[in-house]
Amino acid sequence: MRFARLLDGLSPILVKELRQGRRSRALILLGVMTLVAAAMITLYAIGRGPDQNVFVLLYLCLSVVGFLIVPLMAHRSLVREQEDGSWQILQLTGLGPRRILAGKLASSLAQVGILSVAVAPFLILSHFLSGFDLLSIELLCLSGAVMTGALTMFGLFVATLPVTRAQRGVAQILMMIALITSMSSWVMFASEAGSRGVSAPTLLISIWAVFGTSYTLFEAAAARMALPTEDYAWRPRRALILQLLGLTARGDWLCLAVLIIGAGAFGMAMEADAAGPARRRAFSLLAPGALSGLRLTMVLLAVTTVLAGLAMDPLHLPLVVAMPSYLVIYLCAALWATRGLRMRKRVSPDTTRFAFIAISGLGLLAPWVVTKAIAGDYPARFLPGLVSPAVGLIEFGRPGASVAGGAGHWILLSLALFAFFVTDSMLARRRRLASATATAVPSKPQSDRRDAAPV
Repeated sequence: MRFARLLDGLSPILVKELRQGRRSRALILLGVMTLVAAAMITLYAIGRGPDQNVFVLLYLCLSVVGFLIVPLMAHRSLVREQEDGSWQILQLTGLGPRRILAGKLASSLAQVGILSVAVAPFLILSHFLSGFDLLSIELLCLSGAVMTGALTMFGLFVATLPVTRAQRGVAQILMMIALITSMSSWVMFASEAGSRGVSAPTLLISIWAVFGTSYTLFEAAAARMALPTEDYAWRPRRALILQLLGLTARGDWLCLAVLIIGAGAFGMAMEADAAGPARRRAFSLLAPGALSGLRLTMVLLAVTTVLAGLAMDPLHLPLVVAMPSYLVIYLCAALWATRGLRMRKRVSPDTTRFAFIAISGLGLLAPWVVTKAIAGDYPARFLPGLVSPAVGLIEFGRPGASVAGGAGHWILLSLALFAFFVTDSMLARRRRLASATATAVPSKPQSDRRDAAPV
């Protein structure tokens, strides 16, 4: 009885989910089927003789549960609470979004852990049947556990994104495709690593990268579940900064860093104009709102560009400058298309995100088609074609290439800086206008509280 009270005090959501899982027939049936499949694979290998595919097949059995079924169940659990309106009730109990997400993640990992303990004897026996050494099996099982937690966190994060039922359906289909792709890729990696041996430093770096991404998704999901009047933005932005700091230990990390910053900007630079609490520092980079998000994006890109320029060969300087410049240009173009042309109208963050995707797709294809029609096989001679990353990144990526007389990347950088300062001024005016309107007119209750929350 005391142990049950202790669990309730630590994580009531964990206890609730474990009790529901214990009474779930689907989970029990899934565990029984996994054990039967593992036993049949082992008995078949014993009768046939040593085979390297034994461990891969056993690993695949656990992967179906850990990489596909458990993340889907965690996703559906959070979606049901969203549809029933249980989020607000749970937050009224004082748990908060972070404890809710932590409880659901812990319950999913506990269910996979129980099943892994049951399958562990078969995995150990595969050492004698497949020839894989025990160290590789232990490292692959450890990495699989980390990957299970990452995919479960990904499923919980996706559950916080959609608002309507149609959006939930599309999000669930895309999530299933991503989970199946991740499962197949990781099983292939386990097969290669087990047969050729696995490097412990490389595997640890990969595990750290997955863990860092999962932590960022956790904080972003908690921010999506938070109320718009809360200071929800500083935790996910801090997690993004920590994730980028870890990339500095790698050699070739510029492209990955720009992609991570772009994914963060897709949420934080496209929030509502006056998001978050009324009292906040005007120039804080960790405060909610599109203005602070755009400024933080620019600071991170500037630091990344400087560090990459110092670490990489000078011949690659045009590419180092061009990659973040493209992100800034298209990000500012999307903000201006949705908010600069409609200064006094409230614009949904989803509208800005859709505009960013549309403008990026158009800017990727249209200048490339025009360049191929005019310049042919010499795109560097046609300067407007460099607006398309499909043309510019290829040309700038050639070591020592002279694009537009050697000043093409500086032209892009100047255009990106101009776009940033103009967009920053526009967002600052919108925030002052929104703050003045909120002060003059009492705000109505928001029907969609997550318009102000970041991705």
